[in-house]
Amino acid sequence: MLKLQRALGRTEALSRFLSPNVASILRTDEERSFLQLHRTKISVLFIDLRGFTSFSKRESPDQVMDVLATYYRTVGNAALRHKGTLGHLAGDGIMVFFNDPHPIPNHQDVALHMAMEARDALNIEKEKWRSHNFSLDFGIGLAEGFATIGEIGFDHFSQHSVIGAAVNFAARMCSMADKGQVLVSRRYRGTLRCPWEMESMGEMKLKGVDEPVAAFNVLSVQS
Repeated sequence: MLKLQRALGRTEALSRFLSPNVASILRTDEERSFLQLHRTKISVLFIDLRGFTSFSKRESPDQVMDVLATYYRTVGNAALRHKGTLGHLAGDGIMVFFNDPHPIPNHQDVALHMAMEARDALNIEKEKWRSHNFSLDFGIGLAEGFATIGEIGFDHFSQHSVIGAAVNFAARMCSMADKGQVLVSRRYRGTLRCPWEMESMGEMKLKGVDEPVAAFNVLSVQS
């Protein structure tokens, strides 16, 4: 019993430093195969704050950390409710991916549902920030495709990470989103099964992408 309690305690501690769905696997027989590099089709979501750099220079460290804590909690809880894997958290940037380590049917739609939940919750927080004269906003970008996932690093340090064109593309889409927009490409839109209401943003030139990309701002899911 004591050994089991210690194992459970270790899993709980790991979940504070890893995405919970990743931490849970590290205590099972799936650990070895899970850590090996593998390719899987995933959906990737990037979100970051607009105006955060100037905000962090202007406001006190306590205020900055309070905003970040609310932001992390809002996005993180939305990701966990939709079984997303928290893959990257640095400053005001967060990356979440779907369909690994556990398969998620229609993961493109699931990722978009998570994005809309996070958007609606952050719009409420944004009004609170404005009441304190904090000039902050956010943008969200999504992409889907094959990526390489697994343990990346060296002998003394490694992390569970994901790399690939889909990750880079989602980051570029996020960089073009503003004022709470949730941007997807024409390709992403073509994978969706739910009837989403979108507005065309025309063609955008993304850094590192040769051809202009037709982008759409997702407004809501149609009833």
